[in-house]
Amino acid sequence: MDLVENGKMEEEACKKVDLMLARIKKLIEDDSNQYSSKRQISSRLIENAAFQRREFLNKKLFLVFYL
Repeated sequence: MDLVENGKMEEEACKKVDLMLARIKKLIEDDSNQYSSKRQISSRLIENAAFQRREFLNKKLFLVFYL
């Protein structure tokens, strides 16, 4: 009876550890996805700022040369 109870307790403990490992893996994946999306957002913001700067310079050059 002791061995059976110990086996069941060990099995339950293994299941709990597996669940905890799955949760940790999910948290790590979510965190890396957030980092990746933040990196993508910041690169888009930089590209947008560079585009706006070019547009501003083009308008400024237009005003200088044509007016």
